[in-house]
Amino acid sequence: RLQSLWQQLSWLQAHPEHCHGGNHWLENLTALAIGGLQFDGPQANAMHRRAMDLLQPELASQLLADGGHEERSASYHLLMLSRLIELGAALQAHNFQRPFWLVESIEAMTVWAEAVRLEKGGFPRFNDSVLESGLPPASTFSQAPLTDLASTGWTLIRPGHGWELVFKCGVPCPRHLPPHVHSDLLSFDLF
Repeated sequence: RLQSLWQQLSWLQAHPEHCHGGNHWLENLTALAIGGLQFDGPQANAMHRRAMDLLQPELASQLLADGGHEERSASYHLLMLSRLIELGAALQAHNFQRPFWLVESIEAMTVWAEAVRLEKGGFPRFNDSVLESGLPPASTFSQAPLTDLASTGWTLIRPGHGWELVFKCGVPCPRHLPPHVHSDLLSFDLF
């Protein structure tokens, strides 16, 4: 199993999905960064260092000013946030410092996720988002009546009594990733 894992990591390093960009590239980089920590030797160390060196500028590029992920999908955002937290935990388990840029990215993405989390525990379903299930309702739910995530292009209106309106009114996708555009611009979710 370990040999198979090393072969897969080596193959991924030689065949990254950077051409697809977005979450695909971040997934590759976090897998290589974590995978490189699981093995000893100069090749594993180089794999880890290279992935970390590429991840820092890629995160700076893909995270929007409001903390959202550039693909403007709650599902992708939460998936990438989970991967970054896993990377931080792996670094800590190996007695490595968690770099400031990684901690800062996790914090910004967490703030965004908390801002868009719905009262009943789900998330808006724009772009490639699925219906989140299994999340408990927020026990101490207290959100601003108006949240404008200008970079993401989402506006959340919460007038009270359990009503939530999420309106998508911004850029549909990153300019460099047109395959990620969806036809839900100017659409809304009403909860």
